[in-house]
Amino acid sequence: MAGRGRRRRSNKLKTASTKRKSDILPPGPTSVHHIPDHLLELLLLRVDSSLTILRAAFTCKRWRRIVADTGFLTRFRSLHAAHVPGHYHVVDPYREKLTPDENNHVFVPDPSTAGAIDRRHFSLDFLPELDGSMSWELADSRGGLLLLYRSRKNRSWRFRFPDLVVCEPLSRRYQGIAYPPEMRLHLCFGAFLLDGASVDGTGGSIGMSNFRVIVTVYEYVNYVRGAPRACVFSSGVDGGWSLGQSAASVPLPAFGVLNFVGRTRWSFYWAMERDGVVLALDETTAEFSLVSNKPCPAWW
Repeated sequence: MAGRGRRRRSNKLKTASTKRKSDILPPGPTSVHHIPDHLLELLLLRVDSSLTILRAAFTCKRWRRIVADTGFLTRFRSLHAAHVPGHYHVVDPYREKLTPDENNHVFVPDPSTAGAIDRRHFSLDFLPELDGSMSWELADSRGGLLLLYRSRKNRSWRFRFPDLVVCEPLSRRYQGIAYPPEMRLHLCFGAFLLDGASVDGTGGSIGMSNFRVIVTVYEYVNYVRGAPRACVFSSGVDGGWSLGQSAASVPLPAFGVLNFVGRTRWSFYWAMERDGVVLALDETTAEFSLVSNKPCPAWW
């Protein structure tokens, strides 16, 4: 009897001990699905590339929801520089041989990704066909988009306001942009691709539904001088051409002496025949100005 009592007390002690352990050590998470959203987002923000984050989005609905959030995409872009798979090289017909299709552009993969990039994915053979007297020539690029203009091989029409097309090679989408009829005879000395007017649904500032194009034209004031004018095209349902006003307060010499010399983050610059003066265009206001680049005098 005494032995049985001891066994019963021993069993009671074991049961009580087991209960106390279960109270102290509750069962923990057993899979990645138990990670809270805010911790999972921190992990995904540290993924090494856009391609990997795209693959992660296909894991499950929950991961896709986190990755597709505008705030997440904005933070991801701020932490990871965009990877550039390559560049479109503009061929100078006076120095280099044109491509077999006689266009002035060719895709050149970045050396670090040359073995993994299929150039066919960056072909522009999906653009609308032109007749033999015209071709699409590359004007500018921004983000994943390209801006091309329809070049007339007749040299007397070469600098007229052109028809344009904006395209996205990876998705093989494009949007044609016809020139404004009233600008048909104006001389064009620049065409550039800009970010859209606002951040789109994916947290980006440029895409096929969110971009702007600025075209600079020369307006004759008399036979020896002119004035610049900026025309801006905006994408979207409410977009279209805004032709602006001629900058009469910015006198220009003859059209042929304007030479594009480069751009900064917010401005474009052209050298002119006049010594020490550069024509500048602010892309945010579409306003022209003359900037002096004369060296400051040295004081001894």
